Amino acid sequence: MNTAIEVGFATAALAPALPPNRPLSNAPEVGVICFRQAQQLSLWVVFDLMDLDAATIHAIRQKIEKSTPDAVLHILSTHNHGVGDAFDTESLGNIAAATATEAMRNAHPALFQHGYTEIVKPQLNYLRRIHLPGTDGITTIWFGPEDSGAGVDATPFLAGQLAALRNGTLNYAAAPQAGTSLVPTVLPSGDRRLDVLAFYTVTGRLAGILIRFAAHAVTANLPDYYTGDYPAVLRRILSEKLHCPVLFFNGPCGEIAPAIRSKSPHNAEKIAAFLAENAVQILQQMPPPEVLTLYHDRLVERSLPVRSELLRPPPVTSETSLPSALPTRKRALESAKFAALYPFLRSKLKPDSKTISVRLGLLRLNQVLLLALPGESFSATAVALAVPEGFSLITVTEHERTAMYLPPPEEIRLGGYEAICRIGAVEAEPILRQAAQDLLNQTASLE
Repeated sequence: MNTAIEVGFATAALAPALPPNRPLSNAPEVGVICFRQAQQLSLWVVFDLMDLDAATIHAIRQKIEKSTPDAVLHILSTHNHGVGDAFDTESLGNIAAATATEAMRNAHPALFQHGYTEIVKPQLNYLRRIHLPGTDGITTIWFGPEDSGAGVDATPFLAGQLAALRNGTLNYAAAPQAGTSLVPTVLPSGDRRLDVLAFYTVTGRLAGILIRFAAHAVTANLPDYYTGDYPAVLRRILSEKLHCPVLFFNGPCGEIAPAIRSKSPHNAEKIAAFLAENAVQILQQMPPPEVLTLYHDRLVERSLPVRSELLRPPPVTSETSLPSALPTRKRALESAKFAALYPFLRSKLKPDSKTISVRLGLLRLNQVLLLALPGESFSATAVALAVPEGFSLITVTEHERTAMYLPPPEEIRLGGYEAICRIGAVEAEPILRQAAQDLLNQTASLE
């Protein structure tokens, strides 16, 4: 029996699944990597999309599983905001199924290597979690400034938000105000890793690579065009340079986004070029490739409790009765924001459901573990996991984004946009974190 572990790549354009009402800029794609050993088969499918709801995921699964019913199937996205939900689901499933079939045809025995670096350039990756002075909480800065190497100066944006708060509104995109003496405190970033997984044929030819970086793809999404944003540009640069397929996986990034002053394709090009330069350096410094001798792929499902406020329509907050103290005013306005989001969040749930189902995926290649958390998980969840001794861990999302934001309890206490837009109860993230830890420990013990 042939027990060699085979790996295959394939990519395809998503243009046929998009309406022809806009041009394409850095065209969105779907990528598939296939792993196969004897009767074991797994497929990792990643789309340049964002919000894959349960119905879309089910439709895609049906299309792919029609020809590969026994495959362990993972469906992810790059957290790309540049397409929205404008796609045709039937066409999307057909493209994904054809790409999966091609990846299986391309599968051959493989060697692999893994390396990573920490990205320190601050304007490319930062936490959108900034303490809002005088409120005992945090805020989200949307589209904050870029200081060309000096980092993020959130001061004018905080001043604008505080002015809006005093006037009775919660505005994450409030106009910046100059001349303030505020000193912003940004919560430290827990995840600046750029990971590279490289696969080679047995003759030493580069067969394909996986790139992993944690940051929303929100640098170029405008109503003028459909775009794959910086992940699409990064793949193109590396594919042309290395002459092989390239797939991009986003890390848990519920609270991470690039710092940009305004959206444009130029932002995507700039960020991608910087990441590509670092990825090439990682490849050059990696140890020699090793033979793939151990391969396991697991997919588990867990139920998370729904926040109690979603079990019944929330009361409407009157702006005329807002508390005067800023901390309580902020929380009252956050409750009002949640009330406005209630119909959307409720639509993610089955009628009368008190739980929501999420999936976690885990791929083991020798001593490397690739963990897929459900979107939108936070980097704080990923970095808190204990890596089994002797292993390297790569964390990715979005693994079937059906639960909206999954913030840790401390993030919920502090407030902010990501904590408002959540379905899970306060205890949902700790349950998810423990399930991920158990999965890591169990898979690391397999031979």
